[in-house]
Amino acid sequence: MIYYKSLAITAAVICVLSGCFDSQLTREWNKYPERIQTLAETWLGEVSLVSQNNTASFNFSDYPTPPSAELSLISALSIQACDLQSFIGERNSSLGRVQDVQSRFIYELKLLKTLKTCDISSITNLKTQQKVKELKAHKEKYWPAQVKYFLTHAKIHKNWLRFQQKLLENRSDSMQNHIVYLNELAKISQKMVEDITEQDISQFMRAAQKIENDHYLARMFYTIYATHLKIGQVEGMINKLNINNICLTSTPKPEVDYLKNVLTKYYAAILQPHLANIQRQADQILPLLQTIYSNFESDNEFYRLFLSNQEQSYYHNYKKQIKSHALSWQKLLKSCSIGVNSTR
Repeated sequence: MIYYKSLAITAAVICVLSGCFDSQLTREWNKYPERIQTLAETWLGEVSLVSQNNTASFNFSDYPTPPSAELSLISALSIQACDLQSFIGERNSSLGRVQDVQSRFIYELKLLKTLKTCDISSITNLKTQQKVKELKAHKEKYWPAQVKYFLTHAKIHKNWLRFQQKLLENRSDSMQNHIVYLNELAKISQKMVEDITEQDISQFMRAAQKIENDHYLARMFYTIYATHLKIGQVEGMINKLNINNICLTSTPKPEVDYLKNVLTKYYAAILQPHLANIQRQADQILPLLQTIYSNFESDNEFYRLFLSNQEQSYYHNYKKQIKSHALSWQKLLKSCSIGVNSTR
């Protein structure tokens, strides 16, 4: 019995390492460059795949915790205006002392909103009134820093930065949930604090709860990165075939049939629809992220690699690579007199 258990565990480990639990889509993406390599080697001899790194990493700049400015419990208890007593009580509770980043952000938002909308002049004790004014000024000054810290340190956002080395497939429900969340996040992070309503805050928190443990965006970023490398590998080999004018010489029919089979059965039927689907989703999601993270453009690697429209961004290269890959195929098919519906 122990022997069979050990054998089963060994088989499972081998299966994981060899990718037998991968989806059909993942297997086809892995095989696509290999299939073209097989074809290229038939005509050109040994052809090496261009190496690729599937473990890209990127980090936000290290934004520190915004400096705090608190009223003492005694001072707060002496203030009847502005409902400050409830904030001090919450902050000094057992839960308040261990607030996560998101909870602290909502707390700071509500506190600043209260300070900006209450009548501080109604506080009769001038010394206390001055303390509240200073607290308000401090919270206003560091509110942009609070927003930045929340965008870079909240668990829900850190999940976006961790490559889930797994392709994004059909996740339309997750896409819609993220669109809702990003729209609510834009309201919370960009509206004037005094204009943010309790309904805005409630809607934001409900939207956040729906994507709290969802790695949809991390998988989208990985998919953009990994697939643009795969089609880059293929394009490089197709270009070699074009440069060597392989179809101007006597081309054996089996190789031509294999070429057409790879294009129609695998790329056109499976991979191209996947690329189009990812691009459709990215075109809806990334502009929202660009708006939210626009203040990070100058010093943020995440923004530069995924949200920027500049040439060094992965998404820019993704779209560019898809077009150039298609053009390389078209040139090869034309030189080999192959149409998609051709029997050659």
